[in-house]
Order: sequence, then C-alpha cells, then structure tokens
Amino acid sequence: MFNRFWCLERSVIDRKKGLAFGQQLQFFCSNHEDIPIIRIPKYMENNLGNTIYHEHRKVKETNKKRRQKAANPLNPEHFNKKIISWTGDKKFFHYYGRRYDPNNVPLISKFFLKETSNGQCMTIHNFDTNPSVMTGNDPKSFESLGLGQNITQSIYDLINGGRSISPSLIQSAVIPLILRYRNVVFSAETGSGKTMTYLTPLIQLIQQTKVVNSNRSRKCPLGLIVLPSRELTEQVGVVAKQLCANTDVGVATMIGGLPKHLHQTGIDLVVTTIGIIESHLNNGVYSLRNLNHIVIDEADTLLDDSFTYETMDLLEKLNINHGQNCDDDKEECNNESNESHVLNGTQLICASATMPMTLDSTIGTLVDMQADIDQISTKNLHTLHPNIKHCFYRVNRYKKEIKLFELLFESRARKSPVIVFVNRARAADWLFSFLNENEFPCVRLTSTMEEEERCQAFQLFQQGEYDILVATDLGSRGLDTCRVKHVINFDCPHYVADYIHRSGRTGRLGSSFVGHVSTLVSYKPDAYMLIELERSLRLCEPIATVNANIKAQISQHRVDKWQKIQRNNI
Repeated sequence: MFNRFWCLERSVIDRKKGLAFGQQLQFFCSNHEDIPIIRIPKYMENNLGNTIYHEHRKVKETNKKRRQKAANPLNPEHFNKKIISWTGDKKFFHYYGRRYDPNNVPLISKFFLKETSNGQCMTIHNFDTNPSVMTGNDPKSFESLGLGQNITQSIYDLINGGRSISPSLIQSAVIPLILRYRNVVFSAETGSGKTMTYLTPLIQLIQQTKVVNSNRSRKCPLGLIVLPSRELTEQVGVVAKQLCANTDVGVATMIGGLPKHLHQTGIDLVVTTIGIIESHLNNGVYSLRNLNHIVIDEADTLLDDSFTYETMDLLEKLNINHGQNCDDDKEECNNESNESHVLNGTQLICASATMPMTLDSTIGTLVDMQADIDQISTKNLHTLHPNIKHCFYRVNRYKKEIKLFELLFESRARKSPVIVFVNRARAADWLFSFLNENEFPCVRLTSTMEEEERCQAFQLFQQGEYDILVATDLGSRGLDTCRVKHVINFDCPHYVADYIHRSGRTGRLGSSFVGHVSTLVSYKPDAYMLIELERSLRLCEPIATVNANIKAQISQHRVDKWQKIQRNNI
C-alpha cells in the first residue's frame, strides 16, 4: 500500500535529486489509485459549524460593546464618585470609571435573593445632571429649529413664564425632521419633553396647511394623536390647546362623547384614545380623508400585544408617507428648504420612552423601515437616570407596611409629593383604604375605576389637594408629574421596562430637585430585576432586557413553564 508519509519524507531529505515536491506528489497520485481520504463525521462537522458560529457571534458582540464605549466615553469629572453602595461589605461598592470582566461582575443584588439579607439597603446614587438637557457653550434655541415666533412664544409662556429656554436633546434632533415631513420613530428617556417634541412642529404644519387649503371640511382633521389611556389623552389635549393659543388651530380632545366648542374651532387636530377611534369613524364624527399627520404616542404600549390589532387596523386605513426620508448625507438634507418637501401620504410619527421591539413586524409591513423611517434615540435610552437617587430595601414580606410608613413619614417631613406603585388593582384598592385609615390621605389611580373618577383623582393630586397617589402601572406611562419628588415601589416591578417608566415619574425635565425612588424587595423575582439593573450600571451598558411588551413576556413565561413541566413528566 502507498505510504504517503514516506513520500513526503523523501521529498524533503533527497533535495539533491532535483525532483520537486509537487512533481513527486503528482507522480505518485497518477500511479497509485488507493490514496486514503480522511472524512469528518457529520456530528463533528455540525459541532464545528456551531462553534465557529458562536465564536463569530462573540467577536461581533465584543466589537459592538467597544463601539458603544467609544461612543459613550467616561466623563473625567465623575471619576471615583460613589455610584453604588450598601449597608454591607464596602468591597462591593462601585465607583465611577471602574471596569469589570463581563463574566465576573460583583453584584450586591445577588445577596437580595436570600431572606437572610432582610434589613439591608442598596443605594444607587445620583452623580450627574439630567441627561436630556443640552450642554455646550452655544445651546440651540427653538427658533433655530425652524419653529415660528407664535409657537415659540407659546412654549415660553407654557414652560418658563414667558422667558426663553433651550430645547432638549431629543427636541433638537426630531423637530427639524418633522418639519420636513419625515416619518420618525423616536425614543428618549422619560421626562425629556417628548410631547412637546411632536406637538410644536405638528401645530405649525397644520397652521400652514390651513392657509393653503381653506375649503377643507371642518370634519376632516389634518392631524391625529393616538394615546393608550384617557388620563394621558386629557393631559396632551391641555398642552396642545395651550400651544395653539397664538394660532387658529382647533384642538379636539375626544375621550368619549363629542368635545365642546367644535363649531368655533373646527377639528384640525384630534387627540384621542385608541379604543374609540373606530366608533367615531363609523358614526361620522370625523373623517380621515384629509389626514396629513398621525402620531402614535407611547408606541411601545400601542404596538404591543394589548393594542396591536387596533393600532394596525387604523394604520392600514391610511396611505403612509413614503419617499421623504432621503438616503443622502444628513447635512445635505438639513440644508434643504421646507418648501422643497411635499407630502405624498400621511406622515407617521411614533414616540416612546423605550424602543418598541415589534417595529419590523408591525410598521415594517406598511413601509420600508430603512428607506421611509428615521429612527432616533438618545444615548441614555434604557439606562437609569443619573440625576435620580435609587434605594432598594430588602424587607420581609410581612413587614412591608412598616417600611412604607417610615418612607411616608420622611416624605411628609420634607413636604414631598409621593406616588406609591403596586402591581395589581386589588392591592391598590386595599392600600388606598389602609393609608386613609392611618391618617395618610391619598387618592388612587387604577384601571378598575370609572374614567371620570380616575381623571378627577389625578387632577386633585396634580393640583396639590393630595400629596399621595396610589397607582398601578396605569399611572407610570406618559403622565407629566413634575411635582413628584418621591416614588415608592411598594410592589417591586418584575420587568425592567416597568421600573424605568415608574422611576421616570420624578426627576423630569425642568425639575430643580433630586428625584428619589424607593423600592421594597421581598421576593426572588424582585431581586432578579435588580440584578439586571445593577449589572448594566456596573458595566456602563444599556439594559439589554428592556421589552415593554409585558403581555408577550408573560405568555412566553407561561409557555416555558408548561414545557418544563412536560419535560419533567417524560
């Protein structure tokens, strides 16, 4: 039998014979047909392919993290500032600028998994200003973004008593795009002025359209703002009417019956909830025939499993604007005049505090996400606000009421308005009665209450009649609670998205105080959520598990649990 190793050895040793290695190999291959072939077993080939795939994936993730760190460099002013501390061993403290191995991150929150840690407290300190505020020697003004004088004056009157202010980061990035009729999906941290971001350019565009098209039917609105809850609809409607004070744009806030004074203003801009749009269209209250702009506010909620069908049914009735989002260089697009842009459909604007994860499967079925949609997000999205102090108390589940009383007494001494969050409406009803019986007057906000009762309760809290509001997650989305100084999570949220929204009720844009969030940790799911928060903070990375589609997460959890039971029974 042919010995190929002997052949290779002779080709290396006998170089003086003048026979090259390639010629020898060719000679033997032509004269010996029984050359052995080594074949790799199929299972080894599959394992090798999987290994290569995972190695490439690790390299890709590493490069992505390096790019994120390069895009978000550390601020030298905050070096060695205390970020995380607790009442236990000081070696677990975390200081700004400290780096960790991603596979070996020391976490205080792991101790909170056990009841032996009851009585411990972990604190995430505030170390910076509000990330929504623009910094620099030459901040922009609302006039430089393209807004008219009447709109900017309404902004100053509404926010700062007539004095000029600078726009936030998200406002500076998004307002010029909307004024050029671009389809925009933008996400920014809570309390960054997202409502003003889409309202101000929208009102200006509607006012310009009314001048050109004066023969439009009064029942054909030019703009439609869709929201998930009645309280948020009323809030946005009030802000829109105040911004329209110096214009002839008529705002109709629709939360049930017909709005008042429509015969005077007409319907130019409709602010409504997703649940009653179909009813109003069928009854001829208004028509979408001339609709130029549609806003999906709290898009992460309206595009989740709870409202996807209603939202997509509405969008499918419209011809979404396309072709405006040019693929050229952004600076060249910014230099173009507004007159060069003409609508060829309905402009789509989506706003949220967490980036929706279902964009491709929802809006992506109607328009090209790459060519027709501009996706804008701030660099501090899906992170904890550095201007808010977070305290996590490991408490025995039978002693949570005692800890709540301690926190409420402290807030009363500081005269701080408080929102107390619970996970269920039944718990909110019990806590509402419990606090009122113990001389802590409060109001509540739950989905089981009548709509008028909910709106009245929230208005009483906003007006300062009550300083304690007991709420479910219904009160954590979009509501402007600038006077709130303290948020208490009596029931710790099990999902990071819920925690971000709850903590965003304090420390909002324009607040002059340091917000404070207190969370009572009593169960293992509470500690697991805390582990995700602490890990992202120590690694200086955005929280990777932020998904506002809570209904889908609950369904998936049930499926996983059922599959685990089935595997154990086999």
